[in-house]
Formats: sequence, structure tokens, C-alpha cells
Amino acid sequence: MSERVEQLLEEAVADVAPRIADPAATVVRRGRVARFRAVTASAVAVLAVAGGGVGVAARLSADPVPPPPVAGVLGEPEPPRVVDGKIVAGNATIPVPPGWRVVPDGPPRCGMQEKAVLISGPGQRGCTLAPIEIQSTSAVIPFGRAFALAPPSPSVSGPHPPGSDRTFVRAILAVEAPHMLTLPGGEPGWLVTDTASERGKANYDNTLVLPWSQLSITLRVDGVAQQRFIDSIRTTPRPTTRLALPATAAEAELSLPPLKQADRDYARSTDSATTGAVLRLLNRQTQIVDNRHACASQSQPTARLLLRTATLPPFPTAGTPDASQAAERAAAARSATMITIALGDGCREAVSSRGGRVRLDEAAYRELLALMGIGAR
Repeated sequence: MSERVEQLLEEAVADVAPRIADPAATVVRRGRVARFRAVTASAVAVLAVAGGGVGVAARLSADPVPPPPVAGVLGEPEPPRVVDGKIVAGNATIPVPPGWRVVPDGPPRCGMQEKAVLISGPGQRGCTLAPIEIQSTSAVIPFGRAFALAPPSPSVSGPHPPGSDRTFVRAILAVEAPHMLTLPGGEPGWLVTDTASERGKANYDNTLVLPWSQLSITLRVDGVAQQRFIDSIRTTPRPTTRLALPATAAEAELSLPPLKQADRDYARSTDSATTGAVLRLLNRQTQIVDNRHACASQSQPTARLLLRTATLPPFPTAGTPDASQAAERAAAARSATMITIALGDGCREAVSSRGGRVRLDEAAYRELLALMGIGAR
């Protein structure tokens, strides 16, 4: 039983818009052909009268084609380094806590290093542990907590373990959205657990991801110290763009708070029409939130949208994946782009793991829910 739970957990956490030219809309918009402009104006006038006025004219003048997608702006992650007594990596400058030291990973420093900040580059993690660990990485989608949800219908079922003629309903395992925050300077951060929940525990273990700086920071200190450390970080991110998204998506997965009911708080689709519509919706969001006006904070509820360019293969019903299956799952996980959506009152913004931040108003959020087949909330 425990082996099956581990398999399901692994499956849960393994981890866009077609550019269709509209010649007519382009000609009207640019006004290059006077005759066409005159004919179109006459047609609009006739239709407006026939259709009752403004509505038809407004629909004809609107350009249904979203802007072209924004390519990912992130390059290769840079290893953290110490400059003037501070740790510099990506867009972030991180002071070393007073009385602490900076240590690189690897021998002869295996084991826990007290009052130390461990730094490592991509793929350099070794045997060293520290209360604070800073690693540059291209894997910027945080693990998050996984929840077993009851499926929305009996269709999600499977045979009972051998020796029984009963059937069982297979639970859906979904990953909770991280807590969003905005660091001084405007860079977004994703926190697996809010720091308030990290107080008074026997063991502290939290993760802060800075997706645009391509940093993963492990925090093995109490919640007060975690918050103090986070508040000390300063960032100088590049100017914000629209959401950087994949050109296409084979799979879309949406998790909403409080993540308790599959048909209300979770949805997954591999339907190309659905994933395409989701990408077009996101590409239409052009109200950029610059670094000075970003508002996400860890006290707000957050939604998590995962877009994969390759479909994540199902975990084997028996045994463990062979080498080719494991490679296929790893490739699908690497193809993922995560969009987090702040759902706070007065703060509705979406952030892409590949770069970009936009305002996502209530109407756009409702459209996203409808596209993913989640009912009114």
C-alpha cells in the first residue's frame, strides 16, 4: 500500500497561442487601402442599422487574434557567488546573516554545517547540508504539497488489489499552489509553506523559489528567521513583459484553493482545443504589472496552472518505470511552464515561471475556470 502511495505521489508531482494572421483585420487596422476602408465602413453602417446599432460594429472592429506569444526570457542559470560579502545570483542580492559563513557544496564538508549558507550551481548538489541552502537551477517549479482528492465521477476507477472482486475509486493526487510573494525590487517568489505556518514546529523545512533568478532556496530555520531572511533579499529584475508561454501545450492542469474537491478545485485536460483556448486567453492579457506595482503576498490565496508541451505518461500500475519510461516522464516534467495567479482582493496578477507578469481580471479568471470545466465559484 505504501509503495502505491509513493507511486501516486510521484505521478502527481513529476514535474500558446497559435499565431493566426487575420488579413482583413490587419488591413482595416493599418488603413493601407482606402477603397477597402470605405467598403468596410459602408458594410458596418448597414449592419449596425440592421442589427440595432453599436453592437455589430463593435464586433467587426475588434481584432480576435491575440498578440504574438512572448518567448521565454530566461537564460542558463548562473552559479551563486560572493561579492562584497553578499551572495549574488540571478537578479538577487542576498546578505549573509550576521555571524554566519558561506560554504560551497561537496567534500570535505559533508553533513550539516551550522550557521552556514550553502551555495551550489546547477547539478552541483552533493553531501553538504546547511540551515540555508541556495542553489541555481533551471528546475524552478516548486514541489508543493500533494493532496488526494475524491474523483468527480465513478469513471476514475480500477481493479481492487488481487484476491478481491471489489472495485475501488482511485483518488486524484493534486499539487497545491505555492504562496506568492513580491520581493523588494519587484521579483516574484514562490514559497511552499507560508512562514507563519513554520513557527513552533519541531522540524523546519521550507523552500523559496525565485523563478526569474532561477534560484531554489531551502530554509531549515524557524518561521521568524525565514521571514527575516526573505525580507533581506533585494532584487533587480529586468523590465516585466507579458507572460512568457510555450507556443503549444499538450496538457493543462489547474489547482485552486482550498484544493479539496476534484471537480471544484482541480482540473486536467489533454484536449488540444482546450489547451489552445487557455493559451489564447493568457496571450490576450496585455496589462503588464511592472516591478514597482507588483502586489502578490503570501497571505493571499493562489491558483496554479501547469502547462506541459508533452503529456505526462501515467505511472505504471505495477512495479516502477523502466529507463525509457522514466526518461519520458522526466522530459514531460521539464517541459512544464507554471503560471501562478494571486487571488487576493485588489490584487489579481499572474506570473509565469518563464518570465512575465500581467493583471488577470475577474472576467479572465472566470473564463479560465470555464475553459477547464470548473464550475462557478
